[in-house]
Amino acid sequence: MPPTFTKSLKRVDGNVGNDASMDCKVSGSQPMTIVWFKDDQEVELGAKFQSEFKDSSATLRVNRLEKADSGVYKCRATNSAGSKETSGTLYVKEPPVFTEKPENQDVIPGAKVSFRAAFTGTAPLAVKWFKEEKEVVTGGIYFIKKDASSSSLELHSVKPSDSSKYTCQVSNDAGKVDCSAVLFVKEPPVFVRKLDATKLVTSGDSTRLECKASGSPVISFKWFKDEMEISSEPPKFTRTPARVSVVRPGQSKVFECQVTGTPEIDIYWFKEGSEISAGDRYKMAFICCKISGSLPISVEWQKDGSKISSGVKHKLIQQDNSVSVEIEHLERSDAGSYSCKLTNAAGRCECSGSLRVKGQKLLFSLTGRNAALPNATVRFKSTFTGTPPFMVKWFKDDTELMTGPTCFTGVDEMSCFLELYSVAVVQSGIYSCQVSNDAGSVRCKPPEFVLKLPASKFVKRDESLRLECKVRGTAPLKTTWYKHDTKVSDGGNYRTSFVDSVAGKDVSLYCEMSGSAPFQVTWFKDRKPLMESRKYKMVALPPLSHSAFCAVFVLSSEPPSFVEKLSNMTVMLGEEVTLMATVKGSEPITVSWVQDKDHVLRDSDNRKITFENNQVALTVFKADATVAGRYTCQLRNDAGSVDCFANLTVLEPAMIVDKPDTLSVTAGDMAALEVKVCGTPELVPKWFKDGMELATGRKYKISFSQMISSLNVLSTEKLDSGEIFPLPVCGPGAFPGSTYFHLEHCTNFTLKSLHLRLAHIASCLLCDPVLSTAAPAYKTVPPTFTRKLKDWKMTVGEAAEMECKVSGSPPFIISWYHDGQEIQSGPNCEVSFSDNSCTLRVPTLRLSDSGIYKCKAVNEAGFSETSATLAVKGQFLLHVNVTDKPLNLFHTKRYCFLS
Repeated sequence: MPPTFTKSLKRVDGNVGNDASMDCKVSGSQPMTIVWFKDDQEVELGAKFQSEFKDSSATLRVNRLEKADSGVYKCRATNSAGSKETSGTLYVKEPPVFTEKPENQDVIPGAKVSFRAAFTGTAPLAVKWFKEEKEVVTGGIYFIKKDASSSSLELHSVKPSDSSKYTCQVSNDAGKVDCSAVLFVKEPPVFVRKLDATKLVTSGDSTRLECKASGSPVISFKWFKDEMEISSEPPKFTRTPARVSVVRPGQSKVFECQVTGTPEIDIYWFKEGSEISAGDRYKMAFICCKISGSLPISVEWQKDGSKISSGVKHKLIQQDNSVSVEIEHLERSDAGSYSCKLTNAAGRCECSGSLRVKGQKLLFSLTGRNAALPNATVRFKSTFTGTPPFMVKWFKDDTELMTGPTCFTGVDEMSCFLELYSVAVVQSGIYSCQVSNDAGSVRCKPPEFVLKLPASKFVKRDESLRLECKVRGTAPLKTTWYKHDTKVSDGGNYRTSFVDSVAGKDVSLYCEMSGSAPFQVTWFKDRKPLMESRKYKMVALPPLSHSAFCAVFVLSSEPPSFVEKLSNMTVMLGEEVTLMATVKGSEPITVSWVQDKDHVLRDSDNRKITFENNQVALTVFKADATVAGRYTCQLRNDAGSVDCFANLTVLEPAMIVDKPDTLSVTAGDMAALEVKVCGTPELVPKWFKDGMELATGRKYKISFSQMISSLNVLSTEKLDSGEIFPLPVCGPGAFPGSTYFHLEHCTNFTLKSLHLRLAHIASCLLCDPVLSTAAPAYKTVPPTFTRKLKDWKMTVGEAAEMECKVSGSPPFIISWYHDGQEIQSGPNCEVSFSDNSCTLRVPTLRLSDSGIYKCKAVNEAGFSETSATLAVKGQFLLHVNVTDKPLNLFHTKRYCFLS
């Protein structure tokens, strides 16, 4: 019978360095010969290739795969009746390897940084960039480029806060590799606390001059007196501790050393590389100075003006030409100013120094509400001890919180607090506080039960019972057990323990019955009968005497979790974007999507939510400004819930949306040019004149705030006149327009040019004013509003701020009116005028504040007015009769129930 392959060769994938096997099965008359071929060339068997034919199975083993081992392999079976062949492909994958790694970089603020990595490996290759442990995606200051064999990460306009370790990670089916580089953004030194301009001291007294500076890298200081540098002496040991070979147990030992140098000198002691702190075991404190002069010399020590005598607390020592004071049991109260007075027959002298005592922090308490209603305000407070100054940080689930619209952090002497405003469901979590000073840091988390006691548990009489729960929080933790609100102590029938262990998560319920067998048992949950399933298992236990037992086991469910979390996304305006994550857990799983904490998302014409094949996805078909924000995906089943977050950024092209009207000023007066722009931050506006960039100085003042770029010409001249017209240079969305800037002067005019350039990562605009002048018509220019009031719609209780800007010849008289009645500054409204900006602020709106508001500017040449409407809406109140029927309410509204 000729050979026949009952199992043919198939494609085999392997990684470089691993072993691979190709096998097939053949039937037919024996004896039979098996020969292997690679790319039609017979394989030479040996250490590399090993062949085996046993029980009709033919196997070729390839050891330590190399890239060259890829190819088409063929197995030929031959006997006396004929031959047969089968073929298959071996594909060897190469793991990624870096051929070029990114390099560490030190740059100045505002620079552009590029990290580049080159690599090889079997495609497809997935490339990711990380800042520390957080993945970086294109958006903001980051831009990632990638091709088949390289990738680069660009950072635009870096700041000191961008200093970090950046990692490039490349992976494929064969493996994963990463490499890192460190970016250090140098921060120029800045004095945050300067020297006092004048300091008076008495002749012969010591004085201390202090200043404080910030910057990076390490700052070196130099002191000067009358332009001459003051040199300092570095610390130097003049006597080191003596070596001790034998010390009896329980015996104390004193180690002494002597050091010289320019004060202040900090002294640290170490044991085997670890710093020693003062305490019951180690006592360290001394103040020493050297003396000279004719003997005898009398010595007197003082602390804060009070004389110090030898005793239990202080030990005064005079040896050779040095005097010192040693302090036992160092405490914070020992900090202060110490002085040494020397006296002999020829005269007297005095020197002084300061002793600072640093202490570790101890968090005494962390208090706050752990349950709150939506839109309520929650406050957490923590108290601590230690040596100032302190640095306090607050965290939610290991994410640092910063003061902003939703929360506020503050420090008050030896306590700190965190306030959360208008809380929502997504703000639920574990909040912790971290306090640091020069001596160390400590972090406090409130205790939380991660495994709670069962609601009820049944046991037989005389049987033992074990109750178990698990808690986490900041050590040390103390646990106390109670029975009917009475504390349970060890001894008698009880034994308690607190160790790192946790009971199984399955729950068992038992019951005991008596009566005549057989019994028919049915279990119910919430009055509904339970059936055998993967979640519930019912068993009947063997009878004991005249009783019988039955039990139901509630099998544990796997809580939901994210296998692949959501990633931050950046998309251009109008494009489609999808947020996707891979999940696991016991069915059924409920998926909820929330945008910006309180906007629950549903399917709509522009949005589709799916959950298929363990993948959750939110697709937005056409991105606009309203879809940008922070998205939360929440998974929930019977075993628990979990959240995942991602930010969606929608890039908008830069546009000039508003330009001022015709502007006239008198030569020598200040002129203000303003352009209102829009686009995705960060926008960088620049002003130019005759191709030269303008900078803030004596002539010009440039500012950019709330999407308004301003150029103030502080003292106008005839050459500053002209016409401004914007036009797009790159990117979509710019609209041309013009503004005429007219300067009154009594001489002829010349033409100049001025333009505004608005730079953006996606697009930019160019606004070119061409300047010209005209003959004078008047010396003083009447006021003109270059930015007018706009209509507002607000809600009762909110704060309102109306603003406009005026130009012309100062001085101005500014008046505000509400429905024709003049407004005066007071507790209900604030009126201000600064830098030609007129502002009216109402801290708390009322319904009566609705109406027409007018701002009037007057000078010697005339007046100008601008007006707008403010509409104040009331709170949304729903009045209903209280009944037992459910009500459909809106999530974002406020309701009032009256009975």
